[in-house]
Amino acid sequence: PFLFREILSVSLELVLAAGAAGTTALAWLAHRERQTIRGRRRLILDPVVALFDDPHVTTDGAGIPKLEGHYRALDLKLDLIPDTMTIKRLPQLWLSVTAIQPLPIADAGIAILIRPSGADFYSLTERMSERFDPPPSLPWECLVRGETDKSEDTLARIAPEAGKILSDPKVKEIAATKRGVRIVTQLAEGKRGQHLLLRQCDFEGAALSPQLLDTIVSNLGKLLSSLAPHPVRTAT
Repeated sequence: PFLFREILSVSLELVLAAGAAGTTALAWLAHRERQTIRGRRRLILDPVVALFDDPHVTTDGAGIPKLEGHYRALDLKLDLIPDTMTIKRLPQLWLSVTAIQPLPIADAGIAILIRPSGADFYSLTERMSERFDPPPSLPWECLVRGETDKSEDTLARIAPEAGKILSDPKVKEIAATKRGVRIVTQLAEGKRGQHLLLRQCDFEGAALSPQLLDTIVSNLGKLLSSLAPHPVRTAT
């Protein structure tokens, strides 16, 4: 019996040691994978940085970059928004591009969110209180909200251009406030395997192309033009 207890004790120690070693190895692999993902995230905006005048790039602790600078006569702010608050679909990587320009629409901001999920935490639409019916120029599945009842005029002015922009299935939201206009669009989708097995939010291969940036900036310019002050009519 004594020998049996000794053998059992040694065997248990070996099992525990093997378990600890396995746990350490898994932790090391997980850490290495996180570092790899952070490294990939830092490169997402690299294809367009050199196109900006005086670009300013910052990166958060998760490796998500943010870019601010002057591009094609506009002061732009680019934000990447990883969205893992999904149940029936894969994680999404949203790109928010804001043209920072004061607009004469104080207390009349408007935001349009297409195909709302109820978990669109990044959305300006969800933060506005006044709800409007989508005009005919917008897709029917839009949620439209404004800051006040004054926002109805802003909506009428941007709706024709907004409808064209939202015909792109990757565009998720359009917003206009007194500080400027912004467009949120899908940049990438997470990988199924990593999401299902490891719950990792990885967007391998994601990159902002100059062509996509040009399209977004062109659309921002059209929205800004529609919100420019109306010309003053002079007596003849």
